[in-house]
Amino acid sequence: MVPMMLAQGGLRDLRKRGLIVMFGAVFTLFSAIIFSAEWDRSGAEKALIEARQLRDLIAHADNPTQDQYKSCVRTFRQVYLKDPHFSGTDDALFAEASLYAEMGERFGKAEYFDTAAGGSGISFPITAAVDGAPMHT
Repeated sequence: MVPMMLAQGGLRDLRKRGLIVMFGAVFTLFSAIIFSAEWDRSGAEKALIEARQLRDLIAHADNPTQDQYKSCVRTFRQVYLKDPHFSGTDDALFAEASLYAEMGERFGKAEYFDTAAGGSGISFPITAAVDGAPMHT
């Protein structure tokens, strides 16, 4: 079968297919490099360090202001905006939600509780495990 295919111009088709596959692989490789270069891993790491320092200042302040909280929240948010794949992103998300809940308690504003409960505008895919997740009120 192969000799007959080669005899009927199949070698030319085989070369074309090989070139197409090769160009596809090269394109995929460069696309991955280009798109991964868009994330700022070191910026995310720096933002996490800065946010944790701001969090410590709030924790040790006698009467932290809403502006201090908001600055800290924005800095934690920068972590996952700069690189959602960074290893500290989960900590930043948790810290941001915790800060919003703390702001809700401290300043008595319902919108802070709403944001802490998932109103930050960031959406995550829903999995089949969602039905088994406990509901907290």
